[in-house]
Amino acid sequence: MVLMYHNIAREEQQIDFKEWQPAYDVSYADFLTHLALFRAHEQARARLHLTFDDGYGSLYRLLWPLLEKDRIRCTCFVTTAKIGAAGMLCREEIVALAQAGVEFGTHSHSHVFLAQLTRTQLEQEVLVPQKILADLLGKEISTMSLPGGRYDEALLEYASVCGFREIFTSKPGHEPLVSSKIPNVRLWPRWVITADSTTTELTRILRESKWHISKSVMLHQLGKLGKRALGNTGYHFLWQNLQYLKTSFRSGKDTS
Repeated sequence: MVLMYHNIAREEQQIDFKEWQPAYDVSYADFLTHLALFRAHEQARARLHLTFDDGYGSLYRLLWPLLEKDRIRCTCFVTTAKIGAAGMLCREEIVALAQAGVEFGTHSHSHVFLAQLTRTQLEQEVLVPQKILADLLGKEISTMSLPGGRYDEALLEYASVCGFREIFTSKPGHEPLVSSKIPNVRLWPRWVITADSTTTELTRILRESKWHISKSVMLHQLGKLGKRALGNTGYHFLWQNLQYLKTSFRSGKDTS
């Protein structure tokens, strides 16, 4: 059971990352509530895998002592071009977390969508970040997560050749998928946790509610139709603006 987090926020933040979206921020207080829910669902907690996309510094500065205490499996997927930027993990923090037990994978080099890229672009966005992390940590890197959840068969084939064996998506669900054409790569579904995620929703995920899974898969499929209709760029532009309005409304900011 894989949950997808991004950043955990406790106070005002300075984050130098153009793809940072506050609507994805989970407050520190809410995250503590999530940990309490995990403890209350012992059977689910034993299979729980928390992932953190982008590589925000909050994993090192706020979260790891809590996750280590509860012995929850944790993987951080790093956008390697932003290592050391304001609000993001620096090289020393990545090494320290890895030594403490955090697993690491890539999240592209510059957070571009990985579908429909040329071979040269795939090298830059798939192979380069893999080498950066491998050199930094002194170990093989065989996992990645997909910016925006976008991928195609060319990406899967190239990732397989580069030695990636697990690719984490944004599709809801509990069981990994395997392409018949690329059987050595597993595609993992994940439950996206955002600022709007409720304890009721999280409880349904932990209990593997069939109704909640069906509803979530249906909404995900509707989103895919929107991406096809608008294209990656158009859909992403619309999504970003909707999230900006939502965040501004929540915080009481002027959106004019």
